[in-house]
Amino acid sequence: MRFLTIFFICSRLLWASDSAVRYEFQYRVKLTLPHEGARVRLWVPYPTQNAFQTIEKTSVTSPLRWELKREKQYGNQMVYFEGVSKKKELNISLNYDVTRRPSQGILPAAVKKEGPDDPSHFLKEEPRIPLVQLIRDIAAQETKKSQTDKEKLRAIYDYVVRTMSYDKSGVGWGKGDPIWACSTKRGNCTDFHSLFIALSRSVGIPSRFIIGFPVPEGTTESEIPGYHCWAEAYAKGVGWIPMDATEGKKSGNPELYFGRLPPNRIEFALGRDLVLEPPQHGEPLNFFVYPYAEVEGKVLEAIQKQFHVKRI
Repeated sequence: MRFLTIFFICSRLLWASDSAVRYEFQYRVKLTLPHEGARVRLWVPYPTQNAFQTIEKTSVTSPLRWELKREKQYGNQMVYFEGVSKKKELNISLNYDVTRRPSQGILPAAVKKEGPDDPSHFLKEEPRIPLVQLIRDIAAQETKKSQTDKEKLRAIYDYVVRTMSYDKSGVGWGKGDPIWACSTKRGNCTDFHSLFIALSRSVGIPSRFIIGFPVPEGTTESEIPGYHCWAEAYAKGVGWIPMDATEGKKSGNPELYFGRLPPNRIEFALGRDLVLEPPQHGEPLNFFVYPYAEVEGKVLEAIQKQFHVKRI
């Protein structure tokens, strides 16, 4: 027990002394079109720029013209491609130099009213975050002994870590449905954090969904198989608090992933039910971390994607 205590203390001290980490991130997209001469629209998420992440350099290789766009609801940026493809296969590569710092949250003084971090934008019920009575009852039960917002958030975070299992077997997981997650008590990071967000909002605490890519530990260069997501919640007098319930569960030490996150991730987008810029013809996106394309007004399913990261 003493060894574990020392290990956890040392881990927190290590994070506290972490300097910025630089990554080369390559985002590759391959579209298979129904025919030559097809008119294509493609949206690819652009990495977030904030106090914990900056983009030092960007390069794009594409036969289509492109420009940087920003959607209106959350301020997410994206690279938008449009044009007529001369071939049935279309290959695009985006390369970013990203500097990532440990995430320590955002103090109230740094939050501007009506700005992208305004807590009032992240409190209401949404199509994919329903605040049903089941969710409300659990949130009330878990926070009944808590006084402050931060105490309530920690109680909700502990509930999610304690009751949920990281389990991607079968079907149903990965949609970010808090009712499904609450009923089955399993899923991936999307399910963990949709439940956390629904519980937090049910007791009047703003919370939001953040998605990007994980950077594998113990390697300087690797392919990334898929996305990772986490959450932030706003506590009165404290500000935005970052947390990662999935890593808290996997690590066996939830304390390490509440209130501070290591720089082993690259952030790409915020929020759910997203309308892109320019708006897509299809339905709002559940979340935006993978490329989205339309050909002649119809959603294109034949998209391949690869992600590669290298520590600089």
